[in-house]
Amino acid sequence: MIHVPDHERGVLRVFAVDLPDTEAAAFVAAPAGGLASPFNTALVKGLTLDNDFVEAFPVTRLHEVGHPDLLSYVSGAPVKPADLAHNTKALRAQTGWVVLIWSKAFGGAAAELHPIPPIRLVSSLRLTEPDAPSTARRMPKPAAAPVSATMQRRNRITGIALITLVLVALGLVYVGLPF
Repeated sequence: MIHVPDHERGVLRVFAVDLPDTEAAAFVAAPAGGLASPFNTALVKGLTLDNDFVEAFPVTRLHEVGHPDLLSYVSGAPVKPADLAHNTKALRAQTGWVVLIWSKAFGGAAAELHPIPPIRLVSSLRLTEPDAPSTARRMPKPAAAPVSATMQRRNRITGIALITLVLVALGLVYVGLPF
């Protein structure tokens, strides 16, 4: 059990979600309408975390934003160097899905966290700037899926066919033939 005191400031907690990718994605996803995610419900009883201060993503996405590992990503936040040094091995070794929870996610309320499987605490990091904006570190949304070569060819053929049809219709109207 992890105790979060009233009005806690300046702590970034890193949790692992030990589930396969698709299950982890569903487990951490916050439903619409401000409801708690299954992760939130399993970790904290009786409190819905403020999703503006919770970030969940697969570690494999870090390369998209230029970070080789989780250590590199969280070190961009104002984390105390001693905390980073103490947690280097755990942060570098992390794979799969992670959830970053900033102190502000608790809305100033005290809470008891119960990281039971599949949730595992990786690290608690103290920030050098307790009121630093956590939303500045948001992982970018995944890029749109690339269009396949087959789909590109189909779109090109459809476009050419439509242009040809329009040109033929205009030609028929120009020469005075009804269609």
